[in-house]
Amino acid sequence: MTRKIDPTEVRNTEIHRRVAAEIRRDPRVIEQAAARLERWMLRDGDPPDPALVEWKTALDMLDAGQLADFLESPTPRAKRMRISSPFFWPAR
Repeated sequence: MTRKIDPTEVRNTEIHRRVAAEIRRDPRVIEQAAARLERWMLRDGDPPDPALVEWKTALDMLDAGQLADFLESPTPRAKRMRISSPFFWPAR
């Protein structure tokens, strides 16, 4: 049985690979994503979407290098989180 390739997942992976490279060049990209996430959380209301809370935790806990590595990670968690990423603003 062959696994179908999800074009959305392929696109999200490539976008986040580019974002990770940009973070390594200029960590201020994280500040922009954090501000975007804050706006989403305010707009989302109370209680906030768990996916947004998960991103807030990641942005608060990871340094720039760790975050760049995470954005490129093939783990199920990273793949899932890329769907609601504040680094890819059309996602929300």
